[in-house]
Amino acid sequence: MDATAAPLALIPAAEKLVQAVSNDIVVIDTKWYRKKKIGKETILVPIDVQLHVNPVSIGIGAAGLALAGGLAYLAWEGLPFTTGLKDSEYWQGLVGKVTRHRTEPQRQSALDLCLAGCAAFTDPIQRFACQAACRARIRTSAFTVHSSYRNQAQTQK
Repeated sequence: MDATAAPLALIPAAEKLVQAVSNDIVVIDTKWYRKKKIGKETILVPIDVQLHVNPVSIGIGAAGLALAGGLAYLAWEGLPFTTGLKDSEYWQGLVGKVTRHRTEPQRQSALDLCLAGCAAFTDPIQRFACQAACRARIRTSAFTVHSSYRNQAQTQK
């Protein structure tokens, strides 16, 4: 084969590759209307919108997303000669406010604390009596608080 014939043979293959890559995978064709005032009348002017999705646009979007993610990572972590955003006081305060409710330990109720103390009893009857006393104490204190509010409401009428 001749040295000049090889590049000429590649041209049809390259044309097929370009056509395959530039073909649309999805085409969204829609029309929306905007209001336009002409004199005293308002008319709706149609605007045609087409969205073409092809392998080239997907590749460009993926490359842009990867570049933006890399720059965001560098800005957050910082370079060897600078500090990143994660070390700034502003971001530390903001992250602390956002995650505060997740990092605080869950508060135990009075019943849970009382029942945890009952676990120290080895005798099952004493443990059961302690648990019953805890439940009775919690119910009584809740009833007492509730009835005191009811008494206050009746005296204010």
